[in-house]
Amino acid sequence: MPQNTFNKITGNNNTLLQFYKQHATQQQKLLTLIKTLLPAITAKYVSNSILSGTTLFLYTETSIGKSQLRFYQPSLLKSLTTQQLAIDKIEIHILPAKATIKSTEKPKPPSKKILQILKNPTQISNNKTLQQALLKLAKTLEKNSQ
Repeated sequence: MPQNTFNKITGNNNTLLQFYKQHATQQQKLLTLIKTLLPAITAKYVSNSILSGTTLFLYTETSIGKSQLRFYQPSLLKSLTTQQLAIDKIEIHILPAKATIKSTEKPKPPSKKILQILKNPTQISNNKTLQQALLKLAKTLEKNSQ
């Protein structure tokens, strides 16, 4: 069976992919450890954790979560150092909210020329289903533009 690009990338002998898998597994184990060291009420606020050098980054989605985690920061740091982890500092960050784009302007109605073209679908196509759909669209657009 010939190997495609996906098989080459995901093959068992790919050391780079194995490195990243191992790194992700370590980060997941660290997150699990952090959640077990914190009280259950506070642990639910931890969304993600990343260990970079000797700094542990904790991520939460709310300011309440950040406040709770900051309160437990000294005891968490002490508990992690007793677990033989070389962590000097814990930084707590709030994940940015998902951005939504809301347009305040109304959509521009189609021009009269476009409406006239849509009202005469025989010039566009011989397909009866398409002609009916274009007529329906023209009526809806005309109604909404008034």
